[in-house]
Amino acid sequence: MSFEKGNNIKILVVGDNITLNKIILDILNKKGFYVKCVLNAEDAYAFIKNNYKNTAMILDYILPSINASEFIRNLKNKGYNIPFIMMTSNSDRDTILEMMKLGAYDYIIKNDKFISSFPSVVYKFIDKLEMEMKLIASENKLKEREKNLDYLQKMLKI
Repeated sequence: MSFEKGNNIKILVVGDNITLNKIILDILNKKGFYVKCVLNAEDAYAFIKNNYKNTAMILDYILPSINASEFIRNLKNKGYNIPFIMMTSNSDRDTILEMMKLGAYDYIIKNDKFISSFPSVVYKFIDKLEMEMKLIASENKLKEREKNLDYLQKMLKI
């Protein structure tokens, strides 16, 4: 994961359903998030290549030329470790388990409760990412302070 303190999270929605993408875009834009929707893996790769830092994904399992499992494996092979949640109309446990093993933070079943459950799942995901960003920033500050302390200790010995 590549997040930097002070930068807003960009949410990449990868799914081939234009109507659903528009609904997701509207929900998240109203909450002030930067959202980019793409319809296929190729466009997602292009976005990620230029916007890796602070990007998180909402990923549909079935895409036109590839499934989410293959897509995530390809991303990881290219050196990208992007946090994501998965959307699927299939509640197959094996599929969900596979995606969780690949790093999915959560999943959302696209059913009649999708629109009502979507915001809480995404907000929980974003909260988790923001907490991780704060932890990374704190760890970086600690490392910097340790370097400064080491330097001062060496200077005192001279």
